[in-house]
Amino acid sequence: MQRIRIGLNRFLGLVLTTLLCVSTPGCWAGGGVPPELLKVWQAYRQAVVAGDSDQVAALSRFPIASNDFGGVISSPAVLRARFKKIFRPEIVACFADAELRQETGFPGYLVVCEDALAFGFEQHNGKYRFSYIDNANAE
Repeated sequence: MQRIRIGLNRFLGLVLTTLLCVSTPGCWAGGGVPPELLKVWQAYRQAVVAGDSDQVAALSRFPIASNDFGGVISSPAVLRARFKKIFRPEIVACFADAELRQETGFPGYLVVCEDALAFGFEQHNGKYRFSYIDNANAE
């Protein structure tokens, strides 16, 4: 009887968790993304879509590691200079619908565009910021 109760308790816990998640907007889509990162991501996405390089820089941690677009982005000025090359129309379109996710082998959370271009966000000193670009197709 004890085993049945333990099993039933686990089952009921799973059912309640599932019901709570279903009734919470973004629970599945957010994939457990921390709320503070979701706020940063929303602001970052809006800045990219608006073409606001100053706001993107404000939401970034420098230097931004990059194996493409001329390498490491050392400062806001360098980001502004490369902004149009990095955030081409295809990438902007991707960001409009993209969702953050965690992926094995990548630090923090990322957004993947064009199946090979990852834009990463990591936590540093308690704040999430855009911190790397990884292009699997870069040489």
